[in-house]
Amino acid sequence: MNREPHPTSRQTVRKKGALRTRPLRTLLLAAALGAVAIIGLLAVLNVTGLFRFGHPMSSTTYASKAELIKSWDKTAPWLPDDATHIQIKEVKQYGPNYDPAILRAASHDALNATVCARTARLTHPTFTASWSPDTDVPTVYVCGEWDVIPTADGWFGWTKNSPQEQAAAAAVLARTHPTQK
Repeated sequence: MNREPHPTSRQTVRKKGALRTRPLRTLLLAAALGAVAIIGLLAVLNVTGLFRFGHPMSSTTYASKAELIKSWDKTAPWLPDDATHIQIKEVKQYGPNYDPAILRAASHDALNATVCARTARLTHPTFTASWSPDTDVPTVYVCGEWDVIPTADGWFGWTKNSPQEQAAAAAVLARTHPTQK
């Protein structure tokens, strides 16, 4: 006597359950792979500077300080008058009164001693560019909201620095230039 399993037996139910869970597993696997792909894409965009944590980045170059003053919506009062080959990378819409930027310029002139004071470095740039130097240095020139370091051909600065750096620089400037406010 040949006995066929009854359609409601365990063996049949397992087969039916396996058939029902395969599309669910496939859907979950596809969702997980999609999430990994999106995270990877965001990481690439972040590293390349096309987007920084969802905030649009912009890169601009200026031939001279005069051109920068006419066209840029921010200021870099520390930038020497002879500055050329100015490269700027910045984040737009980062937060109220805080759109971080980095700036590199060729220059043979010194920084203005009434605007900048050398203090211990407490901050790093929020991001970098292919033209960024190593910013892991013990001291920086604090020029208002900018930290500035020398490069082989000029200067590199980033904003925004810390209130502690600004206070230390203000104390140095008060000692060295007591008539400046």
